[in-house]
Amino acid sequence: MIWIVASVLLAVSSPHIDPRAIALLERMSGTLSRAVSIVVTAHIEREHIDANGQILNSYVTTMAAMRRPNMLYTATVGDGRPYATWYDGSLLTVYIPARKTFDQLFYAGDDDVVLRKISRLRMGYSPMTPFLNSDPYASLRHEIRGARVIADVYAGDVLCRQIAFTGPHMDWQIWITLDDEPLPARMAVVFKRRPGNPRLVVEFQRWDLDLLLDQSTFYFKRPPHARRASFARWN
Repeated sequence: MIWIVASVLLAVSSPHIDPRAIALLERMSGTLSRAVSIVVTAHIEREHIDANGQILNSYVTTMAAMRRPNMLYTATVGDGRPYATWYDGSLLTVYIPARKTFDQLFYAGDDDVVLRKISRLRMGYSPMTPFLNSDPYASLRHEIRGARVIADVYAGDVLCRQIAFTGPHMDWQIWITLDDEPLPARMAVVFKRRPGNPRLVVEFQRWDLDLLLDQSTFYFKRPPHARRASFARWN
């Protein structure tokens, strides 16, 4: 699938911006911005170019739960090293189950600030970050130099509008549901400035908005035998 979406992405070169594409992206952003809480699960497929120039693929599934303005939980499993994060409004924790190690940092800020901090850990969480920000459109618009509507198509069994964008660093597509409260169903990216133009696809498997999330969701409960270890990627 990743090759199919890439072929469409690479074909998009016009700087023209279709206002219909921007309008739907803004409506999707509004749906997410208005939510008091968000729970989302996504499957992420990445390409990596190794030292020999070979394309390697990795696959993870990430779940995120957030309660605005300043509570967040994420868990990522799949290729690589599974990890989980908690933020309870003041304490940010990263836990790596395979090593039974965790690290913590007192960190003041809202969810946008904490999302940027987690992204800087470079642990594969970044593709979902724009959609969890308080204003997803503001997070995405810096990568819009061209925009056009491709077609109304199905992403899985959900009817969506497929939109293609060009940007200074990446060409990307998004499939947005055609509901009264539109949501992202899929995103595909080609990184134009990285060697080999690696690709990434995010399949959003489920969105739940405005659930009553228990406060305990956002507090780290130290497992037996877990030990604290300093993670070099905090800063």
